[in-house]
Amino acid sequence: MKKRLITLVLLAFGVLIAHAQNIEVIGYQNGTWDADTVFVTGNVSVREFLFIQAGTTVVFQGHYGIRVENGTFIQAIGTETDSITFTVTDTTGFHLFNSGRGGWNGIHLDDARASQFEYCRFEYGKAARDDDQDGGALRIIDCDDVEISHSTLYCNFSREHGGALNAEW
Repeated sequence: MKKRLITLVLLAFGVLIAHAQNIEVIGYQNGTWDADTVFVTGNVSVREFLFIQAGTTVVFQGHYGIRVENGTFIQAIGTETDSITFTVTDTTGFHLFNSGRGGWNGIHLDDARASQFEYCRFEYGKAARDDDQDGGALRIIDCDDVEISHSTLYCNFSREHGGALNAEW
């Protein structure tokens, strides 16, 4: 009996350790981000689809963003007790009006399809460059099917439209 209990405890511990991981991403992405922390080390473009699992923290290492375009889609579905957070490593310089410093470059959906954000927290998204001034955390252009629910937009900035969220059809 003790041997079985020890085996079950070790097996459960192994499953916890297997999920306790960090990954780094850059460039084209397709599939599922199933990690405790995803470090974004450069701009990301979704190739076909991207699923972000509940409990994941997406940490941008600089003023990088995620582009979801031309029929691709993203689904970041957290739960009430296991949300998904999008944030930046270093907020130093967030207050600077004309600089990307201190923030990440948001998620840009342009002609994307069936995208969904549920139980997400978006913080320190920043649209401050001359070529990108709208929607600090989320910028939605020509998308018919984007759902955002039970989510928090906290401390985001844009130079022009929608400090946290900008949508245009």
